[in-house]
Amino acid sequence: MFQEQWSGINYVAVERATGLEARLQNLLDKGGEVWAVGDVHGFSEHLKLLLKRIQPSPSTEVVLLGDLIDRGPASHEVVALAREHPHLHAIKGNHEAVFAQAIAANLIGGNGSRKHSKTYTDWSTMFGGNCTENGHQVTWGDQAEVKMFEDAMWLNALPEMIILDRWILCHAGIDPRKELNEQSGDDLLWTRHFFDQTHGIYDPMRTVVHGHMVTGKLDEGKWGKPHASNLRLPDGRHARIGIDTSAYSKSSGTLTAIKLDMNPEPCFIYSDDQ
Repeated sequence: MFQEQWSGINYVAVERATGLEARLQNLLDKGGEVWAVGDVHGFSEHLKLLLKRIQPSPSTEVVLLGDLIDRGPASHEVVALAREHPHLHAIKGNHEAVFAQAIAANLIGGNGSRKHSKTYTDWSTMFGGNCTENGHQVTWGDQAEVKMFEDAMWLNALPEMIILDRWILCHAGIDPRKELNEQSGDDLLWTRHFFDQTHGIYDPMRTVVHGHMVTGKLDEGKWGKPHASNLRLPDGRHARIGIDTSAYSKSSGTLTAIKLDMNPEPCFIYSDDQ
């Protein structure tokens, strides 16, 4: 069944989710709240703490900026939260893409991800399988493997960016040499080069909010804190804001959410806030 559904495609590009964009923009226009959350990386408890503070509802929507999975102890639980909560949404990150590639490669044959070292067995144990002693086979409980395939297909079908009137949400960033409708999956999921450092402001109307690059590794960045561009849009907001604050780091990591509003100084909340 799953072989037929994958149809030999390791990666599906779904760049836009126009229905979701309209829903979020309509909410903002009516005075509701939209929050964007950085890379969760399988740390479901961090996400639950943020959601408890944000309280998603019909008047408060939340968007996860990709890399829901990998590194942390509960990737499957993070995916379940994103799939089941009516006011929690997600876009695709590079870790979702390589997960899908690994599953597809196992089903149809192939080399798996070209940019990731994890095997099908690695991903399987992350999503409920039990690795045998030789490390090369996986045993499954009732329906666990089916659930992993369903999660992989759901993640593979996520949009790669969300464009609102005043915001661009993506996982990694954008290529400043291209129009928005020309951005590739590599641009949106993998780039580590930021337009404001080489080309100036990309879109004078929109702030780009992204994850992917841990903020502590950026110029003038601080571990556990968001990184905002020094360039300002005409309305005073930052041209770019990075919010991957290394949720997986035991010493300095936290999960960050940003409220999408027009305040020149962004409103952030953190999973380790007291």
